[in-house]
Amino acid sequence: MSLNDICYEQIKDNFYYGLFGDFRLVIDKNTGCFNATKLCQLDGKQFYNWTRLERSKNLMKYFETKSRPSDVRSGVYEVKGDNNDALNKQITGQYVRQELILDIASWISVEFYVRCNRVILNYFVNEYKTMDKNEFEGKLREIEDKMKEKDKEINDQAEKVSTIQHKLEVSVEDRAPQPAKKSKRERFVLLKRNDETYPYYAIRAQNAHVKTALKKQSSCYKQVSILLDLSCHPNSKTLYERIRAELKKKGVTFNICAISLADSAVKEEELVKAMKAINDEKRDV
Repeated sequence: MSLNDICYEQIKDNFYYGLFGDFRLVIDKNTGCFNATKLCQLDGKQFYNWTRLERSKNLMKYFETKSRPSDVRSGVYEVKGDNNDALNKQITGQYVRQELILDIASWISVEFYVRCNRVILNYFVNEYKTMDKNEFEGKLREIEDKMKEKDKEINDQAEKVSTIQHKLEVSVEDRAPQPAKKSKRERFVLLKRNDETYPYYAIRAQNAHVKTALKKQSSCYKQVSILLDLSCHPNSKTLYERIRAELKKKGVTFNICAISLADSAVKEEELVKAMKAINDEKRDV
């Protein structure tokens, strides 16, 4: 909708009368702006007082930032002339862009606002009424496509937030304050032993208890070797829970701390590498 579309009578040069509902506006056809001074005078108001309001300043500043520097519509401009001349008197005043008409109308009076708002609503209602079926369906599809784009943006943002939240949770779990005593600090150790059913074994405990567990495993099995030792790990229990959850998806079998690769395609080297990678997640925040 352009105010140029409602111009019906030329006043002088590029200045016309336009019928906006039951308002007669003075419109500059070169810019599409209307004479705000004359509109305010219809109810005995001074346009200058509207420009002093904080909200008005923000609105005008907004349109200035959205417009090209050369665009005269970006701000308020004044048309001056000899008011003793009948034609000049009709066009003199300050002109503003059409987007400001509702705000100015609401400042003039509630009645002015209601009347202006009714004009705009009627315009859009009539626009849809005059659309043929294809135009209407095209417009509807356009709106639906925009809504889908917004939904996708929201879902993408939600997924990013969820990922960040998960990483933060991992980081918080794995970066708990360390005990002052080294014997109290946590370790995660992966052993290989000569057990046909469960050849791998995980120890997740404080340093003092790890040493005891290593001695016990060595006394039960002739061949015991350490494949992975994450010393001073702040929270070995939560690490092991994440390892279990991730490697179970690949077919690795867990029986409390005992581990078997028999039913999976995972090799020993991959097992160690995967455990290291899961441990390193705490750094990817």
